[in-house]
Amino acid sequence: MGLFAQIKKGEKRMLQNTSAGLSEAEAKARLAKVGENRLRGKKGASVAAMFFSQFKDLMILILAAATLVSVLMGEGTEAITIIIIVLMNATMGFLQEYRTEKTLEALKELSAPTARVRRGGRELEVGARTVVPGDVLLFEAGDKVAADCTLQTGVQISCNEAMLTGESLPAAKQPGDRLYMGCIVMTGRGEGVVTATGMETEMGKIAGMMETAGEEPTPLQLKLKQLGRFVAVACVTICLAVGFLGFLQGNDFLEMLLTGISLAVAAIPEGLPAIVTITLALSVNRILRRGAVIRKLHAVETLGCAGVICTDKTGTITQNKMTVQRIWVPGRTLNVSGSGYRAQGAVEENGRPVQAARDAALGRLCEAASLCTTAHITRAKDVYDVMGDPTEVAVLVAAAKAGVTKEALLQQYTVIGENPFDAARKRMSVTVSGPGGVRLLCKGAPDMLLARCTHIATPAGPRLLAPRDRADINAACARMAGEALRVLGFAESSTPAAGEEKLCFLGLMGMLDPPRPEVRPAVQRCREAGIKPVMITGDYKETALAIARDVGIARAGDGVLSGTELDALSDSELAARCMRVSVYARVSPAHKLRIVRAYKAAGQVVAMTGDGVIGQCHLAPRRRAMYRMHASKGYSKAGGRIQSTLRLSARTTVSGMVSPTGIEPAA
Repeated sequence: MGLFAQIKKGEKRMLQNTSAGLSEAEAKARLAKVGENRLRGKKGASVAAMFFSQFKDLMILILAAATLVSVLMGEGTEAITIIIIVLMNATMGFLQEYRTEKTLEALKELSAPTARVRRGGRELEVGARTVVPGDVLLFEAGDKVAADCTLQTGVQISCNEAMLTGESLPAAKQPGDRLYMGCIVMTGRGEGVVTATGMETEMGKIAGMMETAGEEPTPLQLKLKQLGRFVAVACVTICLAVGFLGFLQGNDFLEMLLTGISLAVAAIPEGLPAIVTITLALSVNRILRRGAVIRKLHAVETLGCAGVICTDKTGTITQNKMTVQRIWVPGRTLNVSGSGYRAQGAVEENGRPVQAARDAALGRLCEAASLCTTAHITRAKDVYDVMGDPTEVAVLVAAAKAGVTKEALLQQYTVIGENPFDAARKRMSVTVSGPGGVRLLCKGAPDMLLARCTHIATPAGPRLLAPRDRADINAACARMAGEALRVLGFAESSTPAAGEEKLCFLGLMGMLDPPRPEVRPAVQRCREAGIKPVMITGDYKETALAIARDVGIARAGDGVLSGTELDALSDSELAARCMRVSVYARVSPAHKLRIVRAYKAAGQVVAMTGDGVIGQCHLAPRRRAMYRMHASKGYSKAGGRIQSTLRLSARTTVSGMVSPTGIEPAA
C-alpha cells in the first residue's frame, strides 16, 4: 500500500493524534519516499536541442538538400549563401526561444512559497516543497494552502477557490472539509492534516491532463509544411522532366539531369524561411512592448488566426472584487455607484446621493452592516486597502459610500460577543454595547433571517412584521436575484438575551463581482474582427449569463450550457452545437478541455485567457489554443506549456489579449 493510500485509510486516526505533528526524521523519510511537493513539468530542452530543433522544418530540410546538391555540382558560392541563410534563420529562432525561456525561469523564481507546519511539537516555517503527507499545516487569513489537506480545527475558515472552481465567493470550511493546494485562506485561522502533495493533489490532477496530451503544429507551420511538400514534388518533377525531355531530343541524359537539378535548386525559395523568421521576430518585439512574452515565433501568427477566444469569468471578465449595487430598506430601493474597492461612488435614490446621517433607515442598516463583520478596510487615497471576506468587504465599502465607517463606529460601540458565521445557520451575529444600550446585530441569508424576524424597521420606529411586509421583502430579494446579485439580509434586536430570535428586519444589500470596464469595448472589437468570445466558468449559470450579457459576450439567441448538460452530450454533438453557445457554467477542468476540443473539431483556432488554474488543461492538446495570460504572482504551471505568456500585469483580461492579436491599433 502506497503512502498516499495509507494516509487516506488512516486519516481519522491522524486527525485525532496531531498535537505534535510529524518528527523531523519522519518528515524527511516521507519526503524521500513521495518526492517534493511540486507539480511536475516536462524537462526543458537543452540549449543544443533548442538550437537543432530549428532545423526540423521541411523547408529547412529542402534547403539543406539544395546545399548538398550545390556542393556536388561545384556551385560553392550558392551553397555558402544557402548555408548562411539557414544559419541566420536558426539563430534568430533559437535566440528568441532561449531569451523567452530565461524570462519564464525568472518569473518562476519570483515567488518562493513557504508553509507553516507543526513538527515535533514546534511550529516551523518550511519551504512548501518540503511539505509531506501527514504534516500538520497551520494557516490564517492571507495564507496560500501549500497542499491538499483535511481541516482539523478552525475558526471562521473560508477559502477562495476561484482558481479551481471559478466561483467568486469564498467557500466556508468546517472541520473535516477539504482545503486544496494553491487556494487562498480568506478568513479565520486553523490547522489541517496534509493528505496529498504534488501531483496527487487536485491541482496536480489538472496538471496531469496537460502532460498526457500532445502538441500540434500551428496553422503557419502547417502551411509552410504544405509549401515544402509542393516544392519538393516540383523539384523532383522538374529534374525528371528536363532530363527525360532532353534525352528524347538526343542530348546526353546525365547532362540533362544535371541541368534539371540546377533548375530545381534555382526554383527553391531560399529566402522564404528567413523572411518568415524576420517578420515573426519583428512581430514578437512589437507584442513584447505590449506586455507579452512570446515563447515560440510561430505563436505570433496563430494569434491572428484565432476565431474563438475562450475566457474565464472571475478575475478576467470581472474584477474579482464583490461590489454592492443595490440596497433595499423598507419601501425603497437605492442604487450604489462605483465598483471594486475604489472610494469613488455613492448611495443614490432617483439619481441623488443619499447620506446615512440624513436617512435614519439607511443609517441603521449601514451601522448593522459595518459592525456585524470581521473584515476591515482602510482608505489609501482613492482606493481601499482591504482584509477579510470579499462579501464583508463589499458591505463595508458600500457603507463607507453612505458615510458610515467601521472605524468611526468602533469609537462609539464595543463588540462584546460574536456568534460566527456557520454554513448550516447561514448567518452570523455580534452583540455590541454603545449609544442606546446593548444590541444584537445579525446578517445572513434573507430567507433564514426573515424566518426569525417579528418586526420591521420603519421611519416611525419598529412595528410588527405583517404578511405584506414579508411579501415586499421576498419580492425585493427576487428582483435582486434576477439581476444575478447575491443578497444579504440585516436585522437587529434590542434583547440580545433572546439570541437570534424575535429580530427587527432592517434591509437588504445585493452585490455582484462587476465586469472590468475595459472588457465591453474589447468584446466589441473581437466581434468586429469576426472573433467569437466565449465565457467558461465554474460559477452559477444565472450569474455567468448576467455578466456575459452585460459585457456583450452573450447575445439574443446564444445558448448556455452547464457542466451537467455537457456530460449529456457526446463529443460530436458538442462540436456541432458549440458555435451556437456563448456561456458554459458550472464546468470542471475536464469539461473545459472538451469545450476547446469541440471548437477545434468545428474548424476553429482557439485562444484562451484567464487567471485560474482551472483553465490550464486548455493548453495541452494543441498549440492552436496557446495564448494564455496570468494574473497570479510568480509563474504558474500553465506557463511551461504555453507559447505566449503575459508578464505580470493588470491587463490580464480579454482586452489584454485583443491588443496583441492586432485588433487594437498600436499605441
